[in-house]
Amino acid sequence: MPVEKKNIFLNNTLTKLPYSAQGKRMDPTRFPERQREAHAAMLNKGLSNVYKQNETFIKSLSKDQIAAIQYKKGVNIVFTGKQGYELVTKSLEDLRQGIRLLNVKEIDGIIQATVFVPEDKKNFFAQRILKYADAVKNNAEKIPSRPLLDSIESITPAILKSFWIGKDEGIPDTTPV
Repeated sequence: MPVEKKNIFLNNTLTKLPYSAQGKRMDPTRFPERQREAHAAMLNKGLSNVYKQNETFIKSLSKDQIAAIQYKKGVNIVFTGKQGYELVTKSLEDLRQGIRLLNVKEIDGIIQATVFVPEDKKNFFAQRILKYADAVKNNAEKIPSRPLLDSIESITPAILKSFWIGKDEGIPDTTPV
């Protein structure tokens, strides 16, 4: 006989924690050398893959499952920097657009940022990448979003581990507690 249980929704649980890179201070004007046209294409492909995987995942769920897990419609994305360089995390958030920086962590000298993008703002990063690519193609003197996009090494979908704060050993597994 099934047991009726209610979902638990946490409200007003936001806690802001300051973040600063540990170890040696990196020069914020120093970015990885990029072949910018190829880099823009790689970033665009990564972003497209995130949205496709999210769409496929949502389509695989029943209406009840979707209703149970989708509190806010959108996608969570992980932006990963290059080892030895800062990831320009401040440029990943735009609260006016509803784009929220959820988590920033450093793993073996590589900075990862998890960002929530509302469904109606899916083009936010794609437009930045497009402007970056156009400026590169046209040999523009000023390249829009250059510090941010040059600092990104990869774009991937967020998984549970992306949201976790603390040691990975504390992440729940399939063993019941």
